[in-house]
Amino acid sequence: METIVSSAKKEVIISGDRPTTLIGERINPTGKKKMAEDLRKGDFELVRLEAREEVDIPLCIDSGDPKALEAALKVYKGKALVNSVNGAEHSMETVLPLVKEFDAAVDGKPIIYGAR
Repeated sequence: METIVSSAKKEVIISGDRPTTLIGERINPTGKKKMAEDLRKGDFELVRLEAREEVDIPLCIDSGDPKALEAALKVYKGKALVNSVNGAEHSMETVLPLVKEFDAAVDGKPIIYGAR
C-alpha cells in the first residue's frame, strides 16, 4: 500500500516497499524551551523562520485543536499528512471528517489503555 503526500512543489510516496520516510518535527515546541515560551506569548516569529526552512516538502500537520487543524488544511497547498488521530472517540469524530474533507493522509496511532 502506498500513501502519497505532497507540497506545492514535491511529492513523497510512503510505502513499506520503499526506503524509510523520515518525518521531522521542526516546529513542534516539545523540548524547545524558547519556541514554547514564544508561542505562549503569542510570538510566532521563530515558528515562521523554521517553517520557511522546509516549505518545499510535504508537511505533517499535528494539532489537538480541530479548528486549528481545519485552518491549516484550508490553506495547505498539496496533500498533507495529518498526525492528530489517536483512536480516541473524540479524535475520530473531529479529525477524520477533516482528513476526508481535505483529502489528506493520516498518521494514526492506537490508544494503549492504561498507559500514561
